[in-house]
Amino acid sequence: TTTASALMLSLKRCSRRQSVDTVDFIIRYESEVLSEDETIAGFQALIDSGVVWSLQGHYGRTAAALIDAGYCTEKE
Repeated sequence: TTTASALMLSLKRCSRRQSVDTVDFIIRYESEVLSEDETIAGFQALIDSGVVWSLQGHYGRTAAALIDAGYCTEKE
């Protein structure tokens, strides 16, 4: 799928451990099994790593909305 392809390209730029965490978060997020706190923490990690901006558009839009709402902060 497009999401999987974009994810694999993005993960090539990340460390192995970070990649595993990113894949785990995305799988759990798309399975809709995360709490609100886990979702926010996961998006913050994607923002911090910069990966969120290379993923499918939904992820970037959601990250931007969470930043605008004050739930997440931009990478410094």
